[in-house]
Amino acid sequence: MDSHHNDLVNDMARNKPTTEKAIAFLAKNPTYFGTVAGVDLYEHPTLGDESPIMAITADGRVKRTHCYCMSDAQSEAPELKKL
Repeated sequence: MDSHHNDLVNDMARNKPTTEKAIAFLAKNPTYFGTVAGVDLYEHPTLGDESPIMAITADGRVKRTHCYCMSDAQSEAPELKKL
């Protein structure tokens, strides 16, 4: 892996939820996929792979991405930063 890739994909840090919606989302124990571009990515807790990947943004909000797999998310890292 090159250093650019390491900047975009990180499995260590998790963003803290700051909204009631984000807290409620994480309370459902969704599967954590990883962090791309500072955004934590999760499987939708009830719809699974029928839904795009869900994100907890760097500022703690929950957002639906347009990505269905981690390779999509990695390709879309610059867009995920804007969530």
